[in-house]
Amino acid sequence: MKNNKFIYLSRLIAGLIFTIFISYLFINIPMKDKKEVKCKDCLKTEDLLKKQNGEDLNDIKKVIEKAHEKEEVIEEEKPSVPVTEKSPKEAFRYNNAVIMGDSFVEGMNAYEVLYEENTIWTRGKRIDNFYDDLDKAILKNPNILILVYGSNDVQMWGSNVNSFINAYSKAINTIKEKLPNTKIYICSIFEVSESAKEKDNTFINIPLFNEKLKMFADENNITFIDSSYIIKENSDPYSYDGIHPKAFFYPKWASDIVSKTNMR
Repeated sequence: MKNNKFIYLSRLIAGLIFTIFISYLFINIPMKDKKEVKCKDCLKTEDLLKKQNGEDLNDIKKVIEKAHEKEEVIEEEKPSVPVTEKSPKEAFRYNNAVIMGDSFVEGMNAYEVLYEENTIWTRGKRIDNFYDDLDKAILKNPNILILVYGSNDVQMWGSNVNSFINAYSKAINTIKEKLPNTKIYICSIFEVSESAKEKDNTFINIPLFNEKLKMFADENNITFIDSSYIIKENSDPYSYDGIHPKAFFYPKWASDIVSKTNMR
């Protein structure tokens, strides 16, 4: 009787040790090995079923594949990072855009709003004598060309707005011929202060020039960029000469251009 109990306990202990040993090995098998074992088992099952029934195992394979997919740990997708809009400085560079014109464009450089490579300017420049500026633009071969002419033209032409439009038309035709793949934009002429109008009454024609310039742009499918609201919203916008805006204006103007030309 005692021998039977001893034999029973010995077998029980041996069984427990064997179970612990097998569990240890299973736990320490790499995940890859486990999957390989499972795959081998699956293949054995498939072979057995095939021998027994001779059935098409495509459906069974699909079930097994889905089971494996469920066992795998699916990595959580990382949240998408929102795209940050570029600054006007970087937007002009990225889009190969050039703004060209008179001393208003100079402010883009003076206040470091744009890179020098993206600006062409000459003080006192008009649309009828802009051709040396155009030569510089041709060398840059921009994708986008923004024209800023008119303030000096008003002083030259006075109320003769038709001559101004004719000169602008000739300039646009030349640009299209020399830069056929460049998108052209026209900026409005900026209003000046009352004191500037008192010194030079030709400035009173700015609204008329803008009206005709916008009509010309529309007729030629050219976007007309009117950023005059930036000046109107400020109670004291002008510098000492009453013509050129203060520093606050240029970053806002650049941003408005970027927005209205769809630069990103």
